[in-house]
Amino acid sequence: MKRICILFLSLLLYSLSYGQIASPKFQLSNSAGFGFKESRPAFYVGVSTEISKDFFLGIKGGIYGYDENRLDRIYDEINKVYSGLSAGTYIFGFSGFPVQHSTYVAALYGTYNLSNKLSLDASFGVKYYRDFRYYNFDVFFSKPSGSTVLNKSDLTIDDTYMSLLKKDILRPYYSLGVNYRIKSYSIGIFADNIISLGLNLGKEF
Repeated sequence: MKRICILFLSLLLYSLSYGQIASPKFQLSNSAGFGFKESRPAFYVGVSTEISKDFFLGIKGGIYGYDENRLDRIYDEINKVYSGLSAGTYIFGFSGFPVQHSTYVAALYGTYNLSNKLSLDASFGVKYYRDFRYYNFDVFFSKPSGSTVLNKSDLTIDDTYMSLLKKDILRPYYSLGVNYRIKSYSIGIFADNIISLGLNLGKEF
């Protein structure tokens, strides 16, 4: 991650030094979205500088707040088959059970003014998250009758021999947005490959 951060900072500094405008403008953007798959919010901040009359280039960072809880994940997995079980006591064994934590984004961020009123923005970079894998644990629960509902408190986890593997995951990130400009302000929509859709708010200085 350190190398990636250094690369993005280097590219930003290059873009700042490359600009040919004597007094370049700066653009600050705030974006908020919603991931459809896991129903969690995403937040981004971008800062860019004017490279030419209609083109801004900078960096964008953000977080997608999808942070799984191990107990919730176990409950969801067992609840999928719970209704089909007969009354009795059960032991479910798990190994290589994945639990994902929040996703962080770092990307190059560019805006191009199509006209006085419309602009197009795009981002390309990386998204990072930590994947936890739990091995060798058992879950005990009872089903008193065929019509009962499973509660999280019904689950007992035996992690005596459990092991944990933490893995850092890097994946490409990209987004595309369209904005309507009102003087030095802009408002628009964006979509990205976290499968989120949201609103952009921008301001030029």
